[in-house]
Amino acid sequence: DMDLSTGTGNVELVLPPNLQPAIDVQLAYTVNKEGFCIMSDFPLDLSYTDDWDYSQGSPRKYIRGESAGQSDGQHIRIRNVNGNVKISKD
Repeated sequence: DMDLSTGTGNVELVLPPNLQPAIDVQLAYTVNKEGFCIMSDFPLDLSYTDDWDYSQGSPRKYIRGESAGQSDGQHIRIRNVNGNVKISKD
C-alpha cells in the first residue's frame, strides 16, 4: 500500500503497467481551478465539487479520482493541495 501527500506542488507517480491498484486521489485547490488536474494512465472516475469547503481553514474545492477497475490488492492514496497529480504506466 502507498500513501502520498503534499501541501503544495505536483505529485508524479510511475507504476508498472500490469498493476491494477485501487486508487483514491484527492486534489484540493484554494484558488481558481484552471490548470489543476488529475491525469492518469489508469482508469479513474473523476468528480468535481461546486461549493467551497471551509472546514480545513482556507476555503477549498476538490477534484477527486477513484479507480474504475478491479483492484489486485494494492491500494494507493494521494492527497494534494494546489498542484497536479499525474499517475503514469512505466
